[in-house]
Amino acid sequence: MTAKPFPILFIAPMDPANAVAASGLLKRLAGEIPGARFTIVASRAAAPLFVEVPSLAKLIVVKSFGALGLWTKVRGRRWGLVLDAQGTGVSRFLSRAKRAEWKAPATPENRVITAARLLDLADDPPPPSLFTSQTTEERADEALMGEGPILGVAPGAGWVGRIWPSERFGQVAAKLLFNGGPLVGGRIVAFGGESDREAMLTAKFPMPRNRIILRPYDQDPLTDYAWMKRMRLFIGGDNIWTQLAAAAGAPTLALFGPSNEAIDAPYGPHTRTIRGPREYSDYAALDRNFDQQMSHMTDLSADTVLKAAKTLLVATERKLG
Repeated sequence: MTAKPFPILFIAPMDPANAVAASGLLKRLAGEIPGARFTIVASRAAAPLFVEVPSLAKLIVVKSFGALGLWTKVRGRRWGLVLDAQGTGVSRFLSRAKRAEWKAPATPENRVITAARLLDLADDPPPPSLFTSQTTEERADEALMGEGPILGVAPGAGWVGRIWPSERFGQVAAKLLFNGGPLVGGRIVAFGGESDREAMLTAKFPMPRNRIILRPYDQDPLTDYAWMKRMRLFIGGDNIWTQLAAAAGAPTLALFGPSNEAIDAPYGPHTRTIRGPREYSDYAALDRNFDQQMSHMTDLSADTVLKAAKTLLVATERKLG
């Protein structure tokens, strides 16, 4: 017997990293509510994360999250559940059986835990997980066809203060992939956007061409996510690609400096964060507004990252088979 449709309105976080953090809620609801049908409201940046949700009724892309504007787009029906992960307040003005709205946590906590509180799941938070189609997965297999383990790197960040020197990515990659390194015989792929082009090229510079997997700079995030499922190791800064890699289950080493790992660390059993000798509070005292146009990450050495990467590879060797 076909389950009766259960309409769910999911207002995704505007920021893509926060949207990834909340993505596990959709999988949990889809798995536990027969007939769940999702209408998803998302920003232009976050919307591509949800285009392959199998029980998607409608994807509404918005420029702003004002309650009045949202109300005009989603009024006119009774919702079984309104899940407002952005905290817009619009659920109060809609016809619905149940509603849950994002609230700022009392103390700093990982953004995945904060999202889980929407459904009272803080003690059992659904890990980030995106839906991908069979076609997307098959294309990933085809694109990454070849021999050896794959190392993914994402050297970019939204602010220069959080960028680890890209030449050090290259140094670490060379020691992992050559001369008896733990990923010897493997390949490398760099992730990032158009603004990260120079950093990505520098990170790949030490590699011969036959060890580099080419990726379009404008590749969509679900394709990136599918690729990341096939990474043996991923090393990245505080950026959306590192969050995606962790959600994909790749062993992920996140390089942090002036970022608060209590909130921003990628979430998952195969993830680790590493920083140099300074704590987040040290950066906050040095750069109170986090707007200085200089890198704060130079005190994190390539040798420190290499050691952490090798440790993570050992720790995940059996688990990933």
